Amino acid sequence: MTVQEDTRDLTADVVVVGAGAAGLSAALGASATGRDVVVLEGAPAVGGTTLKSSGGVFIPNNPFLRERGIADDREDAVRFMARVGFPEAYDAEAERFGLAPLDHELITTYYDEASGVVETLMADRVLTLAPMLAISRDPRGFPSYHSELAEEKVPYGRTLNPQDWAGVEGYGVELINQLAAGVQRRGVRLFAEHLVVGLLESDGAVTGVEVDTPGGRRQVLARQGVIFATGGFTHNAELVEEHLPGYVPGGGAAASAQGAFVALAQELGAELAHMDSAWWAQLPVELALESREQPQLLFVPAGDSMILVDAGGERVVNEKDVYHDRGKIHFARAADGGLPNKLLFMIYDQAVADGPPYQTRWPIPPAGEKAHYVIEGATLAELEQGIAEHLERIGEHTGGFALRPGFGERLAETITTFNGYAESGVDPDFHRGARPIERDWGGPGRIGFSPNITMYPIAAEGPYYCMILAAATLDTCGGPRIDPDGRVLRADGSAIDGLYGAGNCIASPSGWGYWSGGGTLGPAVVFGYLAGRAAAARTPGASAPHAAAAGRA
Repeated sequence: MTVQEDTRDLTADVVVVGAGAAGLSAALGASATGRDVVVLEGAPAVGGTTLKSSGGVFIPNNPFLRERGIADDREDAVRFMARVGFPEAYDAEAERFGLAPLDHELITTYYDEASGVVETLMADRVLTLAPMLAISRDPRGFPSYHSELAEEKVPYGRTLNPQDWAGVEGYGVELINQLAAGVQRRGVRLFAEHLVVGLLESDGAVTGVEVDTPGGRRQVLARQGVIFATGGFTHNAELVEEHLPGYVPGGGAAASAQGAFVALAQELGAELAHMDSAWWAQLPVELALESREQPQLLFVPAGDSMILVDAGGERVVNEKDVYHDRGKIHFARAADGGLPNKLLFMIYDQAVADGPPYQTRWPIPPAGEKAHYVIEGATLAELEQGIAEHLERIGEHTGGFALRPGFGERLAETITTFNGYAESGVDPDFHRGARPIERDWGGPGRIGFSPNITMYPIAAEGPYYCMILAAATLDTCGGPRIDPDGRVLRADGSAIDGLYGAGNCIASPSGWGYWSGGGTLGPAVVFGYLAGRAAAARTPGASAPHAAAAGRA
């Protein structure tokens, strides 16, 4: 995509800040109406965090489901999204399933609009989408993250992926390439290395932005509106420490995820929500301490003869649980308010170390290779000593977190118990391997042993291996509240005239939950497009509150 270099002040109908999936979709939504659109990207190139993603979008009632005759009922789908996104408020029998009016309306809007948005983008030859494939190539497609819930009525087929020109399943790079090409065909002007540092106002409405560029400060004026799609605050250590629920030393978001929109919107009275929330995963803590931004995250701990234990040597989680839910275990609070799972320990044997180069193997190094963050011990006692040494070396960063007395003995007991579960194929403690998504991600089972392909007895003799894990984010998902048109809201429910948001820089319409694969990019694309469409249609000066805004959560 051609990136402009002009440094003079300029004016457009709609100004979009950020050129990831949400921003490019916003530009497409606005430009579809014939409006003149400018996109400002602070980084040297387009894409943001989307470039590092799988590229999947979660789209209920999508055309591929309908083609297969699969009904994705509106009430059922909204019920499911409410259950996953707002578990503490959810009440199956209550009005709006217990959700506040605005939260409920955002979800219903998503159901009503999501398929139409992607169908429009496909019809306009912007996106080429198809159902995401299961890793196991299950013909039903990619499994739901929450098939165990009674509310999940469509456990396969809601996640779509971009396809390249040859019909090969693409990833985030392909999604960005397609969106960017569509934006370029529409004549949208895009400026890289244009970092927005301030908002311009006139008569109570946002009328443009102040921008730092390689050529100096400039103003970009917006006749209709300004849409922010600048990502979350994963790499703003101050905001992370202030808002997230525990120790989060790094994440997979692009370096530009600095949370700039939080402060800018607050200056205009925006209400913030979900600031304690993120799209969670895990990372080897020693990698995160080297750099907050990491190219990969631990989505699925690889291997069958592998467990995660706490500082006391006990299992505390289903190791094959979905990354978002597994990552949250690090924030469990003890009675004294402490974080006993601040760090967890991934223990595995030689068979896992020598395993095949499966798609979800990282961060276990390739067979025969070593990594500085992997601890090795010929025995469990030697492994314990190595873990203690690593913890001591990084203690200044982790608050002196250490193993509890008796770790080695308890670990041996935990392994014995786990091995019994593996032999039977049933994990009564955490139900490992019970869901299709866990089996899909787990990799092929061992030949001649298949009670549960996600579990196998850990070897009676070493060597044994360990890596120390901490919570990480794909990105955060808290920020200013929006209404279904993407308008940024004040605490009283009124909209800040001319200001819109989408993607990870706003309070996610999905609440605290991860609906399924594509649960981050789906809302980014859909609400980005809706914000662009709404900004293009805005009547300057009209800032009446949305009907449901007074009932925000």
